[in-house]
Amino acid sequence: MKEKIVLFASPREGKLVKSHLRVYTELQKRGVPVYSIDCRTAKVLDEGKIEGDIAKIGRRVLEFDPSVTACVVSNGIVGNKACREFVEDLEEMGVYVLNSLDGIDIARNKATWDRVCRKNGIPSPKTVLVNTPKELDEVLAEFKFPVVCKTCTGSLGVGVFKLDKPAMVRPVFQAMWKVAPNLKEDGILIQDFLQNHGDVRTIVVGDEIVGSMKRIAKEGDFRNNFSQGGSVENYNLTTEEEETVKKAAKASGCEICGVDHIVGEDGNVYVIEVNSCPGTDGFLTVHKDVIEKMADYVLSKCGDSTRTTVIGSQETIDLEEIGKVTALMDLGDGSNSKLDAREITVDDGTVSFKTNGKQIKMPVHDIATYTVNGTYVKVPVVKLDMKLGKAVFPGVKFELVNREGKSSQALLSRDFLAGHKYLIDPNRKNTIMTESVIPDLEDDREATYMSELSDEALVCLFALTRKGRAADKPLTDEALQELEFHGFIDENDRPTDAGWEYLTSAKSVERLDALRDGTEFGA
Repeated sequence: MKEKIVLFASPREGKLVKSHLRVYTELQKRGVPVYSIDCRTAKVLDEGKIEGDIAKIGRRVLEFDPSVTACVVSNGIVGNKACREFVEDLEEMGVYVLNSLDGIDIARNKATWDRVCRKNGIPSPKTVLVNTPKELDEVLAEFKFPVVCKTCTGSLGVGVFKLDKPAMVRPVFQAMWKVAPNLKEDGILIQDFLQNHGDVRTIVVGDEIVGSMKRIAKEGDFRNNFSQGGSVENYNLTTEEEETVKKAAKASGCEICGVDHIVGEDGNVYVIEVNSCPGTDGFLTVHKDVIEKMADYVLSKCGDSTRTTVIGSQETIDLEEIGKVTALMDLGDGSNSKLDAREITVDDGTVSFKTNGKQIKMPVHDIATYTVNGTYVKVPVVKLDMKLGKAVFPGVKFELVNREGKSSQALLSRDFLAGHKYLIDPNRKNTIMTESVIPDLEDDREATYMSELSDEALVCLFALTRKGRAADKPLTDEALQELEFHGFIDENDRPTDAGWEYLTSAKSVERLDALRDGTEFGA
């Protein structure tokens, strides 16, 4: 059977957003070959052959069978021409890509999503795109206040404002256009604010709804995002909500997505947006199996979910407390695996023994009995957690025997190998890696429209901390709006965790040091 693999395409040195990292890790636990590849510098060499920088491995040529390979795509690649072309090349050779580039494009841009909703009859709040200051007055005449304004791209509640009266709109728009000039081209959305008691996030995988959670905004904030301090609880969809959510997921073209909706005070269901890479921090508190369901689906797209792996006749395994030892693959009829052990002593359900240069003491799981030359021999059996390549197997049964003079310290049983779909190539040895390869975590915050803080805003952020005061630098509304836009301060003008992280970064510290010549900073 052909070996399937899963690629993760990322535009940031192979780093993955947290949800993708969790799926990557889950697949790795199952023994699936997974590779996080920086698609900015990757290239297709031939059918089933690519070259690229792989997280924690380095640049290498990777060969695979496209018919049993899937590629999980990061949202961030859609704005990078080289990344898009690489993923398109994979798709052309037969690799199953999810989510599709078209699906990510639709979900990532809120203006595009609004058009999809209107085209498909999906109920959503009234939304109008504004590109120039001249359009503001005309557009505002169509709305009742309060309204919501938001950027076309972005996530985690960043770049979203609730405006209670018309006089607030123009200053906010001017600040946003100044902070991110590209917003004049992309436009800013004005949307009806629908009073609600929390929104609902539903994760859809394929045609299946994995579960739903209700997100409730923290006191003083209108944004229900968990990442903005909101709370979550399990939520049971009504029939109408379920039908609307499935319709929205299908219209987006995303196979794994999060659909956000609210129930308005009029009792109607309104879809707010679809997220092609939904965060799972809050969701995991109410639905523990969401990552497993995502991993199952990804596997189903690169062949049968039952996997057969070809390994050599001898491999290195890593055993709990004992460490790495060589193991021979048993092609006979043994039911238990075997481990070399000396000075074995069994006492009151506990066995002590020496192996791999270590003295070990642990509970006896069972006693195996054999007849050797007409004599009954009892052998203690223990359970050990074992790592074979990238796969982890808890509680593998090992008989403790003296393997002096044998070519390996351990013997993996035929039953274990068959049960876990391993096929043995007698002509190969040490074919699989013994170390897990985990890519770094990418910041979940999308930064496609984010630019560096202005000097004024950076000094303002410093002044808002207990570490500094800038008496000669007033805390202007413009600077505060810039900080709020980036999510660096809360509604009480206190620095958020993201604000502290930005302020204490090496680059910000260097900028502040350079500004000290013209600014007095208090201790």
